Amino acid sequence: MLEGKRAPDLSASVLEDVTSTAVCHILGIPLQDRSTFQPWSRIVQIAPPDDVPGIEVAVKASYNYLMEFVTGHRKGVPDGFIRRYVDNRAKMQEPLGNADFVGVLLGILLGGGHNALSVMTKCVYALLCAPSLWARIVRQPSEIGTMTEELIRLIPIGKLSTFPRITTREVVTSVGTIPKDSVVYANAFLANRDPEVFPEPLTIDPDRINTKSHLQFGYGIHSCMGPALARLEISIVLNALVSMTPSLRLNADPVTLRWINGTVLRRPDELPVRFDA
Repeated sequence: MLEGKRAPDLSASVLEDVTSTAVCHILGIPLQDRSTFQPWSRIVQIAPPDDVPGIEVAVKASYNYLMEFVTGHRKGVPDGFIRRYVDNRAKMQEPLGNADFVGVLLGILLGGGHNALSVMTKCVYALLCAPSLWARIVRQPSEIGTMTEELIRLIPIGKLSTFPRITTREVVTSVGTIPKDSVVYANAFLANRDPEVFPEPLTIDPDRINTKSHLQFGYGIHSCMGPALARLEISIVLNALVSMTPSLRLNADPVTLRWINGTVLRRPDELPVRFDA
């Protein structure tokens, strides 16, 4: 992009490439396969609510695609996660069967792609919309980690807060009692903006001492499998950007940007930028 070989759009020219490439390297999928699975994962994560049949087709296609790697009908990279697990499964005490293993892989394919991309895009978008924050990490790159954590706390990854839970006992809360065996949708977005936990919760403050107590990635046994990957990718990208393009700025009025507004995820679909040579 800096050399003019790609459009000055961070979303299309940089961020989408980072997350999809990382997924391929982790799983051991050939990079040229991105044109195969990316359209499916895009439909699954950002399709409109009335396209349930399209989502179903895309999920099945993604599942069958990954199953072909597990069963050997497609050749994965030898040191990728798929081949390493399958090749060593006989040595494990309680190995996953093909169906369960593909379920895990599907989470990596979808979450490691569009979920990570949504988090990263929104973090970069927020920093470019608030030039004082961008200038701060340019001056002090050592703060990128804490700045990222604060942005993750405040900005919803998508439109779904959490998956449903079922109460195993009666729970007494400040607004009433929840009976045993009730289906509960906890609102992690509100929790991350609780003024009793985060004073002035709508202020982006990388100096907070309790930032990592947020619930953006869930909590407990059903927490997200990929927060370490998302944090690593965002850190690498921001460190590269502040080092190589410290003059980076948004080249459009934020209110004019095109957004993806799907069933699961919501993020800017473009980040046009300008920078000094």
